[in-house]
Amino acid sequence: MMKKVWWVVLAAAAASGCFMKKSEFTAYSLASAKFSVEYPAGWTVIENEAGFNPGVMFLAPPPQGKRAVRRSLTVDFYPKGNTQYSSIEDYVSSHTRPGPDRSSEPLKPAAVAGIAGQELVYRKPLPQSPEFAPKGTLVTKVRLFAANDGFFALADAVPEGSPADEGGAFAKLTASFKLAK
Repeated sequence: MMKKVWWVVLAAAAASGCFMKKSEFTAYSLASAKFSVEYPAGWTVIENEAGFNPGVMFLAPPPQGKRAVRRSLTVDFYPKGNTQYSSIEDYVSSHTRPGPDRSSEPLKPAAVAGIAGQELVYRKPLPQSPEFAPKGTLVTKVRLFAANDGFFALADAVPEGSPADEGGAFAKLTASFKLAK
């Protein structure tokens, strides 16, 4: 009798969605920037080219049957003396400059791996090219924090109107971030 009750409870839980399939994530590390993270399995990995700051982009699979801007997660490290962004303040200033169809939200406190930092959200127009459709705005959320004699920028970029952190990918990326020793 107890076995039968157990199977009924198990079947009811499965039907109600209590046993959700766990999203698959893959470990990634970049020795030159001394970090590791987890990103969604099946996404494309694009490391920054030699001569640029150490970093990586994780690019979501393209939407079915559409040619559109794809969601991306990035982890960039800007070492002290970097020529693109010399500091977090320089990074923020560069991404909050006024311009046509550009905007940003005030910085707010945020942490990654227990390291205090800031979160910046900014919007900029999508490239005006036949390759990108639909036209619109790209919204980027960035977590910035100092570490390893420089600073990190962990970003989630999505076309405006997309669900916020669909699938929890950015939350997982930031929660899994670890500095290498």
